[in-house]
Amino acid sequence: MKNNNRQKLLDFITKNHQVKPIDMLDYLKISRVALHRYLKQLLEENEIIRLGSPPRVFYAKSDNAIKVHASINWPKNILQKIEANFTYIGPDGVIADGVQGFMNWAKATKQDNNLLALGEEYVKLLHQAKKHRSKDGLIHALEKVTQTFNQVNLDELLYQDFYSLPKFGKTKLGSQVLYAKQSQSTQLMEQLTETIQPVIEKIIANYQIEAVGFIPHSIKRTQPLLPTLERILSLPMPSIDLVKVYRGSVPIAQKSLSRLSERIDNARQTIMVNQKVRFRNVLIIDDAVGSGATLNETALKLKEQYGVKKVIGYAIVGSLKGFPVISEI
Repeated sequence: MKNNNRQKLLDFITKNHQVKPIDMLDYLKISRVALHRYLKQLLEENEIIRLGSPPRVFYAKSDNAIKVHASINWPKNILQKIEANFTYIGPDGVIADGVQGFMNWAKATKQDNNLLALGEEYVKLLHQAKKHRSKDGLIHALEKVTQTFNQVNLDELLYQDFYSLPKFGKTKLGSQVLYAKQSQSTQLMEQLTETIQPVIEKIIANYQIEAVGFIPHSIKRTQPLLPTLERILSLPMPSIDLVKVYRGSVPIAQKSLSRLSERIDNARQTIMVNQKVRFRNVLIIDDAVGSGATLNETALKLKEQYGVKKVIGYAIVGSLKGFPVISEI
């Protein structure tokens, strides 16, 4: 029976191409423990590959992916890395993940003359970027704040991923953030929430967070990203009301400012804490970090005005180094 279930699982994955664990459970009617045991065996035997990361994980037949792209002759480890990490959204708005997205991007950027070498270069860059991650899987970027600002008000700054990588452009998560924000699509925002929720919950637990504040957007939108994420996340703790105010009549977005001094002044003059705060440990959340000025100045206000002891900053994505302006978001 065990071998029969294992073969049935492999046949099911082969037939349906990319399958979620919940669909496998519905099909086989077995326990989660048994399912993960079969999946582990199939992965170790290179019969299947795993795509994505929790909570968005899919499984596909290895041979299918390799057959479709046999002309590239990628080693399996490169194929798996690209399948799991690459996303390309074309000018027509079509989202392509994995190898197909990689091929679409290479063709669009006229770099498809040697896909094997390009794939090897991409995986090497992923490996280098991984060195920036800590054991918790997050990028700890407080050192960048320390090097950028004379006064550091954050106690920690965490990125879930980089916004982009040299040469290869936006990461998968960077693409999700950009297009969820630009399209104002609830569906894309819900998908993004699935990706970030377990990470945010882990941060809350690890740092004993008592309240959470979401950085307000500069430009009003019908479906603003961060307020929508806040609603979907529905975190079981108090929410700090952070608001954006302007002295003049023209709202100025951080992304439009190229000088660090302007970004600091913009954050200092426009972001306000619209309530009394009586919490020791606070988490403030932003969609993307370029300079870090917004989070650092918000932390200052929470500490100086309300005596908050520890402020942790979290951004879904951030810059790799320096303080380049993430001007698209």
